[in-house]
Amino acid sequence: MPHKFRKGFTLIELLVVIAIIAILIALLVPAVQKVREAAAATQSANNLKQISLALHGFHDSYKMLPPLYAEIVPRGAGGEGSASGTPHYHILPYLEQKAVYDRGFWRPGRENQSNQGPQAVFLPVFVSPLDSSFPNGPSNFVVNNLMGTSYGANGQLFGDVNANWTYANNPSWRKMVGVTDGTSNTIAFAEGYAKCGSGGMAHGERNVANYHPSFANSSHGGAYAVGPGALFQVAPTTAACLAGLPQALRRSGIQVGMLDGSVRHVSPSVTGSSWWAACTPTGGDLVGNEF
Repeated sequence: MPHKFRKGFTLIELLVVIAIIAILIALLVPAVQKVREAAAATQSANNLKQISLALHGFHDSYKMLPPLYAEIVPRGAGGEGSASGTPHYHILPYLEQKAVYDRGFWRPGRENQSNQGPQAVFLPVFVSPLDSSFPNGPSNFVVNNLMGTSYGANGQLFGDVNANWTYANNPSWRKMVGVTDGTSNTIAFAEGYAKCGSGGMAHGERNVANYHPSFANSSHGGAYAVGPGALFQVAPTTAACLAGLPQALRRSGIQVGMLDGSVRHVSPSVTGSSWWAACTPTGGDLVGNEF
């Protein structure tokens, strides 16, 4: 009786199957990367929304916006009081971080112990998962011994500037009603690398210029940081990153938190004049349709 042999794959058929699987994997990997990037961008947008809305809580309490750098509560007779700080510091109570905020209060004998202050605390809301300036991840998210932030504050909004957009080293104490260009047309915070070369941005920073968490601030970046030429950089290398400018963390564009609490994605094709119009709160200049 003849034997029946079961037919298997030929070598050609096996190679075809392997090739199909390889093609499917090659198609799948970029798709997974895009999904991860989209999720990271969504998280970054959520962070921007939280910190932008926190400004409204601060404004409701103090009837003004926080300063680019100044003290809010004067020191009392006992020598205690609010630490001088940036918008990132002053909005902490409105981000459910009152305990971290209280660590910034000045105490006699503790003023130089930076490891006890808010600048020593890692806060996820200040970190974008898109920020690639720290290859080892959030566990090493430190700028000059201070905790970094991926979101710079708009120096034209929070600082006192003159007609040439130059920072005058004074807080603006600006009110919402004083933003005559409109809160929906004015940037409050923008994405950026926490670390740029030897500089960067740290949320607990006080007055070290190279680490000030701001953009559109002439005292931080110099002349290149202000004016229509001060457009954001598009995903530069850490070495080519300029600390006085914001950075798009993706090549598709930058995310910004507007003063009204909304979040916008701005394309790299935006003009410098439109970008700067969104940075200036009272210039009377118009944001273009491409913004």
